[in-house]
Amino acid sequence: MTDQLDLFTFVDTPGARTSDPSTSQEAATANPVGRSSGRRAILETLAVLGSATDCQLSHYTGLLRGSAAKRRGELVTAGLVERAGRGITDTGSPALTWRLTDTGHRQLTNLEEADQ
Repeated sequence: MTDQLDLFTFVDTPGARTSDPSTSQEAATANPVGRSSGRRAILETLAVLGSATDCQLSHYTGLLRGSAAKRRGELVTAGLVERAGRGITDTGSPALTWRLTDTGHRQLTNLEEADQ
């Protein structure tokens, strides 16, 4: 499938710092899922909820609000998530809502099939 994105390598984020020991470097290379579990949690949450604010993504994934927003932003950049509309945060403030794109749904399906 030519439009399939690699969820775990689309962001140029090293899995380990250059100052980390070589064993950490090797582990980061061997386990890209571990460092991208937040992005996958966002995808899975949006698949269940349909749409959500960053506040809701934080609540349902267990990620800190800033981390959830950052992971969601990476998924937007990759074309897997898009703006859905407006919602309200837990404090009553207006907030944007997000949903999976068709590509995001396909990518999540591919990940789930790869897990089996």
